[in-house]
Amino acid sequence: MEGPLLEGLYWDSWYNNQQLYNLKNSSRIYYENILLGVPRVRQLKVRNNTCKVYSSFQSLMSECYGKYTSANEDLSNFGLQINTEWRYSTSNTNSPWHWGFLGVYRNGGYIFTLSKSKSETKNKFIDLRLNSWITRGTRVIFIDFSLYNANVNLFCIIRLVAEFPATGGILTSWQFYSVKLL
Repeated sequence: MEGPLLEGLYWDSWYNNQQLYNLKNSSRIYYENILLGVPRVRQLKVRNNTCKVYSSFQSLMSECYGKYTSANEDLSNFGLQINTEWRYSTSNTNSPWHWGFLGVYRNGGYIFTLSKSKSETKNKFIDLRLNSWITRGTRVIFIDFSLYNANVNLFCIIRLVAEFPATGGILTSWQFYSVKLL
């Protein structure tokens, strides 16, 4: 998250490396798209010992994180527990669950919002990495944000998704919903 996401959300120079003009409390993406509000990051995790290990191998396995299901979801606080990103938040909306490649993910989770400042967001990402916000139990991370492009009078609602299979690796996907302003 510290690399391409950070650089993509917070443009600070033109293609010729000249300083991008500074609009108060806003960020431009690809020069013409205004970031509305601040991006939100949400994680869902599973509890330890949520998979079945063959009896002959149980002595070799101290941890086992299964696939994501609502029954396996970890609802406990973890890590530093001083900020919201370390505490589980239940969903306060009736919005639909997300259908991913590996599962159907409910609302809620470990949530935090990014800053409008590139340097503050970078520091937040570094802090999360150093304190292991993403763990072996992490099964999905959502990054949600909205853009407005005045040239075509469109709002675009964007969701970037990274799913972490129990077998290892990452599967990425995205959703873009564009709506024309009246």
